Amino acid sequence: MKKQIEINFDSGIVVAGASLLVSAVSIIFAGKASSKLNRFSKKIGMSLEDLSNKTSVEITEEMVNRCTETAVQKAADKAAKSVIATIRSDADAVISSRVQDAIQNQYDNVKDDVTRELRKQVSRINVSSLKAEIKDSVKREVTDRLHNEMNDILDSYNSQLTDIGKIYSSIADSMSKK
Repeated sequence: MKKQIEINFDSGIVVAGASLLVSAVSIIFAGKASSKLNRFSKKIGMSLEDLSNKTSVEITEEMVNRCTETAVQKAADKAAKSVIATIRSDADAVISSRVQDAIQNQYDNVKDDVTRELRKQVSRINVSSLKAEIKDSVKREVTDRLHNEMNDILDSYNSQLTDIGKIYSSIADSMSKK
């Protein structure tokens, strides 16, 4: 009497999965934007260094402005990296929290469903019938074992009886020859 247990998942798993997907896409997008920003920053930095090493000119206001822009850009890059790291950390925390909540909700739902099904299945067990089946099974097992033991004893007794018969026959033969 096996019965299959059916478990229906509610929208919690779907919402958790969608949240996980949206968060993962956001993290990937932030990483790509950071990478592009870093490459752009390095190109600007290298261009300015090459220009200053190769050129021997008076420092003009334009050059001061460019250096200022580079310094501002580096500061902006550093701030952007910090923001991206914070966003990643926050997104990871949110995703983790949502996944934990979804798992806990599903666990509670599944646990309740399984408990109900087990109670229903246990309530259907006929204790009297089960006791009778166990009693009959044990009785058969004990009878079989006892029967086997008795057969072993009988075989041993018959073997010993045969040996005693041979001894008496040998004694009778030896007495009749005298």
